Amino acid sequence: VAVPESVGIRLPIQGMPQDWYLLSLATNASSGPVIPVRPRTSCPVGSLNGTEALTFLHPVAGEVSALSFSFKSVWDIEAGAKLRIYLVGMLLSGVSSSATVMVGVEHATGLVSSAVWRGADQSFEFQLTYRVAGGEFVEIVVPSSVGLRIPTEGVKRNQASLSWLLASSVSPVEKRAIVATRGVGVFLASSLTFTPAVAAFVAPVALHIAFSLSDA
Repeated sequence: VAVPESVGIRLPIQGMPQDWYLLSLATNASSGPVIPVRPRTSCPVGSLNGTEALTFLHPVAGEVSALSFSFKSVWDIEAGAKLRIYLVGMLLSGVSSSATVMVGVEHATGLVSSAVWRGADQSFEFQLTYRVAGGEFVEIVVPSSVGLRIPTEGVKRNQASLSWLLASSVSPVEKRAIVATRGVGVFLASSLTFTPAVAAFVAPVALHIAFSLSDA
């Protein structure tokens, strides 16, 4: 039996663990009704419950910056799971746009010590070295020495093209947009004029700017 997406069943925002005890099946078939029982197996659905946040620690468009990605998982995440962050429009300084390279990262307790940068899809992949308990706060920092460069046009707040996924056997999450991304703006042009431009005189000020991002 397949229930199509058009029916509109929405999975819980907190996801669900494997073989969740709250799921049940029943039938009123006249040949043999079955009272509600748990399915023998059910697949897990992971969730960070909207806690994922991406921050540039040197928020200047066109320059190299350290990067922080933090989250709290609702459910446990097993050792060996892989977290992937997609940073569309960003490159590593001095690295070919299509190259795959290993880079060093930072975590206070050694949850990750390195990451793989994949230039083909502009992503970092982190492999977790130990189990993360549900509700545990995690912050992974990619240092500025890695050379990640912010696009010259900046980054829009909560930009939809910046996304992540979690490849996990017990708490998987398919690719989706990062909920909270701190924006990085840039002035493409700016000027100040004074009329009349006479020292010691009161003068109105005209400011003209061209901003890289829409504020809508």
